[in-house]
Parts: sequence; C-alpha cells; structure tokens
Amino acid sequence: MVPVRGHSSIWTLSGLEAPLNLRPCAVGGVPCVRVENLNGVATHVLTAPLEPLSKVKVELDWSRREDNMAQHSAQHLLTAIALKKWGYETTSWSLGDQTSFLELGTQEVPPPLLAELEDAANEAIKARIPSP
Repeated sequence: MVPVRGHSSIWTLSGLEAPLNLRPCAVGGVPCVRVENLNGVATHVLTAPLEPLSKVKVELDWSRREDNMAQHSAQHLLTAIALKKWGYETTSWSLGDQTSFLELGTQEVPPPLLAELEDAANEAIKARIPSP
C-alpha cells in the first residue's frame, strides 16, 4: 500500500462498538482516506484535522460501503477456498472503488486453477455454503 499523508482521528461513538471502521465515510464533513488498526484501535486517517473533543456528524456512503462488504465477503471466500484446495495463503488484499486485488502465496495462479477457484466460489455462493 502506498502511504497516504493525512490526519489521524481516534474517536468513539455513543451506542456503537469500538473499534469501528466506517470507511468510506466523511467525519464532520472531512473525507476519510483509510482506516488503520493501531493496537486494536480503529484510527481513521482524514484529509484534514478535527478539533480535539469536537462532536461530529459521520456521513456514510452506503452504496460504497455495501460494495466493500460484498467484496470483503468475496475475499474471505476466495481466501478460504485457495487455502483449502492448494494451501495458498493470502499475503495481501485491497478493496477499491475501481480496482481490488487479492495476492496469494504463490508466484502464479495458472488460468485453469483460477477458473477452478472462480467455479468453487460461485458454487459455494449458489449453495449458500459458509466459507470452508
């Protein structure tokens, strides 16, 4: 991941569990660039600073969040299948609005294995089978 400069914000919200990752969102009108896990605390990196102890309104981009949730579920499913079938561990992954990727612990996934992975994931989804 390319480092992005920004302003860290650690905050709590009444009635919600912490740590909380609401990306993509805006906090007090300030866009969130990424969320980092710092010792179990969700730290939201914003494009501008917030006043300490200020009360803010969180604006969630629901359609983007829903897309992230679907991609994240798919990442878990693909990871579980690749690990079970071939012993490939996930070494890196990223979800984006334009491009997402999943890196497995192998130099190459040959096209036939990629097709098998895709078929296995589709079959698990159709059958409503939890991740292996």
